[in-house]
Amino acid sequence: MAFPVVESTATSAEPLDVVSHTVTLPAGIVTGDLILVAFCADGNATTITWPSGANDGFTDIFQTSNSCTFSVAWRKANGSEPATIEVTTAPAQISTHAAYRISGHEDPDIQPPEISPGAIGSSQFPDPDSITPTGGAADFLYIATHGHDRNRITTADPAGYAVSSINIEAGGTPGCGVAMVGRELNAASEDPGTFTLNFTDQWVAATVAVHPTSTIPATGRTHGMTYRPQGTVLFAAQRDDADGNPTNEFLLLRLDEFGQILTTTEGVAEVVMGRTKGLTLRAEGNVVIVAAQRDDPDGNPTEEYLFLRVDQFGRLRTTSEAAGTPVSGRTHGMTQRVTGNVVLGSAQRDDPDGNPTEQYLLLRSDEFGRLRMLPEA
Repeated sequence: MAFPVVESTATSAEPLDVVSHTVTLPAGIVTGDLILVAFCADGNATTITWPSGANDGFTDIFQTSNSCTFSVAWRKANGSEPATIEVTTAPAQISTHAAYRISGHEDPDIQPPEISPGAIGSSQFPDPDSITPTGGAADFLYIATHGHDRNRITTADPAGYAVSSINIEAGGTPGCGVAMVGRELNAASEDPGTFTLNFTDQWVAATVAVHPTSTIPATGRTHGMTYRPQGTVLFAAQRDDADGNPTNEFLLLRLDEFGQILTTTEGVAEVVMGRTKGLTLRAEGNVVIVAAQRDDPDGNPTEEYLFLRVDQFGRLRTTSEAAGTPVSGRTHGMTQRVTGNVVLGSAQRDDPDGNPTEQYLLLRSDEFGRLRMLPEA
């Protein structure tokens, strides 16, 4: 894995009381970028409303008041974003805004950025609270952020935080300020230290965790699974002929960028029903079965099988079936993990000479039938 990267930043402000606030977005936005915006309004119990259009809509993940009102929202870019968006407040308020454009993150449709419950206080030291993101330790981009009342200045960031530090104050004595700074850290949880203001005032603070991408930035062949960098994952099974010899026909499970699954073929003009190595296609309801024969502790095949069932809606299900079920044989390392209802289909990677390595590609499905692809050494 690799840490998500802050590609560009932006700050903006409305120094007078207004209802519609123009928020500047970072430059260079491309399709797939994660845009994260922190917004502070100077009034207590203010309602902050983010836009919802196809090209400017944001998902609000945090909104808390303490003399000022602080909100954080994100967007998955489609490449057609305007340079600015309009955020509204009720009632009219002064506001300040800070924004990141992030790459190298997990697809937020699969795993959105997570935020802590938040902390409030009245002091010179805004203190973002701790966060324990899902999935355990990984190459997270942790972001400490806060909003504060009046024209205080952020003079120092939390210790260890030095990625893309930005802050802005506006509106003078009745105004407000906002700050945001990142840290690359492989840890299962994080509790940042404190920011420092030049004077004591009310503040709201929180910690954001941006997950790293789970895809492998390379193309390579594996035993039965192939990764292609154009947003498509293929789980390929070579067909046998009637005598059990391999042919040049393949049945594929294709995973698109939305985590949905389609069946395609390579080397044949149409999907042919029947048995393959590692995959069985069943006709009822366009269901695809990925079958793995279980080994005993000595590595010998048993009469038990594990299946990933993919229905016509692209949803995954797991079943176990005993002997007598038409299956295609043993595959490399498909397992079921009971914690969190996670299913792993694993494929051992080959080196350029076709020899097995100690690297694996994994297809992981959660309880909602969504797929992620990630490496495991």
